[in-house]
Amino acid sequence: MNIFKCLDCAQKFYSSAEARTLKNSSCQLCGGKIIAVGPHIKLGAILLQLGAIDQDTLDTALNRQEHEKLRIGEIL
Repeated sequence: MNIFKCLDCAQKFYSSAEARTLKNSSCQLCGGKIIAVGPHIKLGAILLQLGAIDQDTLDTALNRQEHEKLRIGEIL
């Protein structure tokens, strides 16, 4: 079961669909943007969904993380 949350009204939705399936979906209540928040979603995936970083930035950060043994939040 995946957990999604609306950025506008903070309503949580539960679905068996994957995040990429609901990527362009909007909130059923207010029409706001929905992002996946669980279970076990990683920080990089959340930042990608929010548009805070792009895939190239994430790939670079993950590569640095592997070599420098730092947490991804410290790198970003």
